[in-house]
Amino acid sequence: MDPSDAVLKPSDWLSIIAIVVSLLSFIVSLWVAMRDRAIVEAQATAVISGDSGEYYVVVVRAANVGKRPIALRTLWGTYTNGCRSGFDISANRAALSEYGAYEERVHKFDGFMVVESDDGTFADLVDLYFEDTGGGHHRVKGAKEAIALVRGSKHPFGMR
Repeated sequence: MDPSDAVLKPSDWLSIIAIVVSLLSFIVSLWVAMRDRAIVEAQATAVISGDSGEYYVVVVRAANVGKRPIALRTLWGTYTNGCRSGFDISANRAALSEYGAYEERVHKFDGFMVVESDDGTFADLVDLYFEDTGGGHHRVKGAKEAIALVRGSKHPFGMR
Protein backbone atom coordinates (compact mmCIF):
# COMPACT_ATOMS: atom_id res chain seq x y z
CA MET A 1 0.00 0.00 0.00
CA ASP A 2 1.29 3.38 -0.98
CA PRO A 3 1.44 5.94 1.92
CA SER A 4 -0.10 8.59 -0.33
CA ASP A 5 -3.33 6.52 -0.48
CA ALA A 6 -3.90 7.10 3.29
CA VAL A 7 -4.14 10.89 2.87
CA LEU A 8 -7.67 12.22 2.51
CA LYS A 9 -8.44 13.97 -0.72
CA PRO A 10 -10.59 17.14 -0.89
CA SER A 11 -13.55 15.10 -2.17
CA ASP A 12 -13.23 12.84 0.91
CA TRP A 13 -13.36 15.86 3.21
CA LEU A 14 -16.47 17.14 1.45
CA SER A 15 -18.14 13.76 1.99
CA ILE A 16 -17.28 13.82 5.69
CA ILE A 17 -18.59 17.38 6.07
CA ALA A 18 -21.84 16.39 4.27
CA ILE A 19 -22.35 13.45 6.67
CA VAL A 20 -21.75 15.67 9.74
CA VAL A 21 -24.16 18.34 8.45
CA SER A 22 -26.87 15.77 7.71
CA LEU A 23 -26.50 14.21 11.20
CA LEU A 24 -26.77 17.63 12.83
CA SER A 25 -29.85 18.39 10.73
CA PHE A 26 -31.43 15.09 11.81
CA ILE A 27 -30.75 15.82 15.50
CA VAL A 28 -32.27 19.31 15.24
CA SER A 29 -35.35 17.89 13.45
CA LEU A 30 -35.85 15.32 16.23
CA TRP A 31 -35.50 18.00 18.88
CA VAL A 32 -38.06 20.26 17.16
CA ALA A 33 -40.52 17.37 16.71
CA MET A 34 -40.29 16.40 20.40
CA ARG A 35 -40.63 20.01 21.56
CA ASP A 36 -43.67 20.76 19.39
CA ARG A 37 -45.78 17.68 20.11
CA ALA A 38 -49.01 17.67 22.11
CA ILE A 39 -48.46 16.89 25.81
CA VAL A 40 -51.50 16.06 27.94
CA GLU A 41 -51.26 16.53 31.69
CA ALA A 42 -54.25 15.27 33.66
CA GLN A 43 -55.02 15.40 37.36
CA ALA A 44 -57.93 14.70 39.68
CA THR A 45 -59.00 16.32 42.93
CA ALA A 46 -61.72 15.46 45.41
CA VAL A 47 -64.05 18.33 46.31
CA ILE A 48 -65.87 18.82 49.62
CA SER A 49 -69.58 19.69 49.56
CA GLY A 50 -70.51 22.95 51.27
CA ASP A 51 -73.74 21.38 52.50
CA SER A 52 -72.58 18.08 53.97
CA GLY A 53 -68.90 18.82 54.64
CA GLU A 54 -68.00 15.51 52.96
CA TYR A 55 -66.20 14.71 49.70
CA TYR A 56 -68.81 14.34 46.98
CA VAL A 57 -67.19 14.69 43.55
CA VAL A 58 -63.96 13.90 41.71
CA VAL A 59 -63.03 16.76 39.40
CA VAL A 60 -60.87 15.52 36.52
CA ARG A 61 -58.93 18.08 34.48
CA ALA A 62 -56.81 17.57 31.38
CA ALA A 63 -54.64 20.26 29.82
CA ASN A 64 -52.54 20.33 26.69
CA VAL A 65 -49.20 21.84 27.71
CA GLY A 66 -47.65 21.14 24.31
CA LYS A 67 -47.72 23.14 21.09
CA ARG A 68 -49.79 20.87 18.83
CA PRO A 69 -53.57 20.44 19.23
CA ILE A 70 -54.96 17.13 20.43
CA ALA A 71 -58.49 15.77 20.79
CA LEU A 72 -59.54 13.65 23.74
CA ARG A 73 -61.94 10.84 22.88
CA THR A 74 -62.68 8.86 26.05
CA LEU A 75 -62.48 9.09 29.81
CA TRP A 76 -62.17 5.55 31.10
CA GLY A 77 -61.46 3.88 34.40
CA THR A 78 -60.14 0.63 35.77
CA TYR A 79 -62.12 -1.27 38.39
CA THR A 80 -61.34 -3.59 41.30
CA ASN A 81 -62.27 -6.68 39.27
CA GLY A 82 -59.74 -5.78 36.54
CA CYS A 83 -62.20 -4.63 33.90
CA ARG A 84 -62.34 -1.17 32.43
CA SER A 85 -65.17 1.03 31.30
CA GLY A 86 -65.47 4.54 29.96
CA PHE A 87 -67.57 7.09 28.17
CA ASP A 88 -67.18 9.19 25.06
CA ILE A 89 -66.22 12.81 25.69
CA SER A 90 -65.45 13.84 22.10
CA ALA A 91 -68.97 15.32 21.73
CA ASN A 92 -68.20 17.62 24.70
CA ARG A 93 -65.62 19.58 22.69
CA ALA A 94 -62.64 17.86 24.25
CA ALA A 95 -60.32 19.16 21.51
CA LEU A 96 -57.41 20.82 23.26
CA SER A 97 -55.50 23.53 21.46
CA GLU A 98 -52.22 24.85 22.82
CA TYR A 99 -52.74 25.30 26.59
CA GLY A 100 -56.39 24.28 26.23
CA ALA A 101 -58.15 22.49 29.10
CA TYR A 102 -61.04 20.07 29.63
CA GLU A 103 -62.88 19.28 32.86
CA GLU A 104 -65.21 16.44 33.83
CA ARG A 105 -66.96 15.76 37.15
CA VAL A 106 -67.61 12.27 38.51
CA HIS A 107 -70.05 12.41 41.42
CA LYS A 108 -70.11 9.88 44.26
CA PHE A 109 -73.36 8.27 43.11
CA ASP A 110 -72.77 8.39 39.34
CA GLY A 111 -72.98 5.06 37.57
CA PHE A 112 -69.36 5.46 36.47
CA MET A 113 -68.15 4.96 40.08
CA VAL A 114 -69.20 1.28 39.95
CA VAL A 115 -69.55 -1.25 37.15
CA GLU A 116 -71.52 -4.48 37.05
CA SER A 117 -69.62 -7.58 35.95
CA ASP A 118 -71.02 -10.31 33.73
CA ASP A 119 -71.56 -12.48 36.81
CA GLY A 120 -73.76 -9.83 38.46
CA THR A 121 -71.22 -8.58 41.01
CA PHE A 122 -70.24 -4.93 41.30
CA ALA A 123 -66.73 -3.48 41.20
CA ASP A 124 -65.52 -0.08 42.39
CA LEU A 125 -63.66 2.47 40.29
CA VAL A 126 -59.92 2.49 41.04
CA ASP A 127 -58.12 4.73 38.52
CA LEU A 128 -58.83 7.09 35.60
CA TYR A 129 -57.29 7.62 32.16
CA PHE A 130 -57.93 9.83 29.14
CA GLU A 131 -57.61 8.41 25.64
CA ASP A 132 -56.91 10.68 22.69
CA THR A 133 -57.93 10.23 19.06
CA GLY A 134 -54.47 8.92 18.25
CA GLY A 135 -54.91 6.04 20.72
CA GLY A 136 -52.59 7.47 23.37
CA HIS A 137 -53.46 6.89 27.03
CA HIS A 138 -52.90 9.59 29.64
CA ARG A 139 -53.07 8.56 33.30
CA VAL A 140 -54.88 10.99 35.57
CA LYS A 141 -52.53 11.92 38.43
CA GLY A 142 -54.10 11.79 41.88
CA ALA A 143 -57.15 9.86 40.64
CA LYS A 144 -56.67 6.88 42.96
CA GLU A 145 -56.49 9.11 46.02
CA ALA A 146 -59.42 11.34 44.96
CA ILE A 147 -61.63 8.34 44.16
CA ALA A 148 -60.82 6.74 47.52
CA LEU A 149 -61.71 9.97 49.36
CA VAL A 150 -65.06 10.34 47.57
CA ARG A 151 -65.94 6.64 47.92
CA GLY A 152 -65.14 6.69 51.65
CA SER A 153 -67.12 9.85 52.42
CA LYS A 154 -70.48 9.91 54.16
CA HIS A 155 -72.02 12.32 51.66
CA PRO A 156 -75.78 11.57 51.54
CA PHE A 157 -77.44 10.12 48.45
CA GLY A 158 -79.42 12.60 46.36
CA MET A 159 -77.47 15.71 47.40
CA ARG A 160 -75.30 17.36 44.75
